[in-house]
Amino acid sequence: MATTYREAIQRQQKALQEVYDNAEGLRDAATEEEKHIWNSIRGLMDTGVSMLYRFDNSLTPERAVSKLKGNYVISANPKN
Repeated sequence: MATTYREAIQRQQKALQEVYDNAEGLRDAATEEEKHIWNSIRGLMDTGVSMLYRFDNSLTPERAVSKLKGNYVISANPKN
């Protein structure tokens, strides 16, 4: 089944949100010297999610449903 442009964008959005959420736990486990790195990463992910949300909302209906050839699935399994 072909993926729509909107579905692919929303998958990217979900993946960035998951990185943002996971980085919170890593930040909590970090030393005081490391916390600023995790806070910066979380800030970047939050910005990315917000940008994708706005971009998704700006798509014309025709563009949103245009079909893509890839599946755009994102997996962070350490075996990949």
